[in-house]
Amino acid sequence: MLGLTAEQWEIVNGWANWLSAVGTISAVVFSLYLAAKNGRREAKLSAGVRLLAISGAENHPEMINFHLVNTGDKSFYITAIGWYFGRKRNRSHFMQLHDRTMSSALPVSVQPGEAAHWCFETGTNDWFGKMAETLGPDWKSNLKSLRAIASTTTGEDYICEPEQNLISKLTEACQQKDKRRRLG
Repeated sequence: MLGLTAEQWEIVNGWANWLSAVGTISAVVFSLYLAAKNGRREAKLSAGVRLLAISGAENHPEMINFHLVNTGDKSFYITAIGWYFGRKRNRSHFMQLHDRTMSSALPVSVQPGEAAHWCFETGTNDWFGKMAETLGPDWKSNLKSLRAIASTTTGEDYICEPEQNLISKLTEACQQKDKRRRLG
């Protein structure tokens, strides 16, 4: 057939088996890759200073806003938001209270593609001044390691470095604290 001998057909059939095996292995590897890729819990967290725009108001309250977007394929529950700073062994953790009227309820289920946010005013309780005290005398290194954190029921944490506007205001508050301490 087609001018091939029986021995030549055996060689052709042998290659067909090898190609079939390679195709099967490739399909299994690709399906395992897709299974591992799908179903990841991923999110993007940001924390920064915002002004609350109130129609007709002369002054707009300053807020800190945590904003979390589920960029993965699975939903998850956020149970708490907060901060940490310091080295791994001596890390200090703080839960952050937020304004419940302007924030997502905790715990909150965040579905793929959805977002949750938490806001709290900084001026009514001198948040920056209190945080400057919390950062302590070693505030420069503590400020470099400061991170915002959103914790889940599964033990996964979504972490971000605070935005520069928040770091700048904290630096200013820490410098004022140092100045008051020197003036005594």
